[in-house]
Amino acid sequence: MPRWIAHLDMDCFFVSVERLLDPSLAGKPVVVGGDPDGRGVVASASYEARCFGVRSAMASRRAKELCPQLIFAPGHHHLYGEYHDKVREILARFAPGVEAASIDEFYLDFSGCNLLHGAIFPLLRRIRNQVAAELGLPSSAGLGANKLIAKIGSRLAKPAGVMWIPHGAEAEVLAPLPARAIPGVGPVTGAALERLGVTRIGHLASIPEKVLEAALGSWGPELARKARGESDSPVEEGGERKSVGHETTFEEDTADPVVLEATVCRLVEKAAHRLRKAGMKAGGVTVKVRYSDFRTVTRSRGIAASDRDGELLTIARELMFGAVGRRVRVRLIGVSLERLRAGSEQLGLFTAARDARLASLFPAVDKVRAKYGFDALELATASMTRAS
Repeated sequence: MPRWIAHLDMDCFFVSVERLLDPSLAGKPVVVGGDPDGRGVVASASYEARCFGVRSAMASRRAKELCPQLIFAPGHHHLYGEYHDKVREILARFAPGVEAASIDEFYLDFSGCNLLHGAIFPLLRRIRNQVAAELGLPSSAGLGANKLIAKIGSRLAKPAGVMWIPHGAEAEVLAPLPARAIPGVGPVTGAALERLGVTRIGHLASIPEKVLEAALGSWGPELARKARGESDSPVEEGGERKSVGHETTFEEDTADPVVLEATVCRLVEKAAHRLRKAGMKAGGVTVKVRYSDFRTVTRSRGIAASDRDGELLTIARELMFGAVGRRVRVRLIGVSLERLRAGSEQLGLFTAARDARLASLFPAVDKVRAKYGFDALELATASMTRAS
């Protein structure tokens, strides 16, 4: 049975929600982000703002320089979560499998549903129209044989469109697209491909996997399969959260190792607290460092499943200092706990007593924080951010 996978991407999601609250923002260049007179960052930009070169993750001050008439909406993040749930409820009426890939992206598995609904492409159009009619939110959608093709289709359909890439036509549709159109190909991989003379997906698909492996490591063969439009990733119907994380932008760029370490500690504590609250453990840690010139570096490592602050902090600290140059000032640091799984404590054969004490420690800490606030208890290293 052929797979029918769709990707629904909410257009300028945060801005679209803000326009529901304030209809006067419609048709104007709007961003959700921090104060342009401070050190804020753009979280979402309307298409009118993008015409001026404004993009997500851009410094708010720079965005204001590019578009002097830019409107800054403060952001109502609790509402974004509520509208996410409302969109998902609508999608679940039509598709037996719905995966929330992020707060504004969803995968739908319609495989076999043509027997129930008829042609899938008209159905996907109807679903997108239903979301717009009930919630007033615009979206774009792609349809294809797998998640990769569906996501590329939704990108090509933006804004407010629907695109179907038929089974068997994947290579033909992908060939003329830039290599960076493949999900997961960022600036580093894109630059590596350009050094090889590869700019288009069609050219990438023609390169032997061994050549790509020699140039890009284990990512090479996977990239070759993506260039051919191949993917067998399933739609995870549960839609469980895949990561929890926090990041912070410093008021002033810093290279002070004490401040950097204290900040990472604080971020780990907050993420681990959310992890335990969700009853999960993390199997991986990622640290993001953004420098003064906005160059961003990420470092990741797999770990034995854990929800303990100390264990997670040890890895995060090593990743952070591995990414930070001694003489380079840092603008932003982020920590993400990934590869989440349901938490269950496994006591060691020879360390059962110690493990049992640790297993009860952090739930007790969480109870104190729930009653007196998160800052009631924290690791000594984290307190340095305020002490300094």
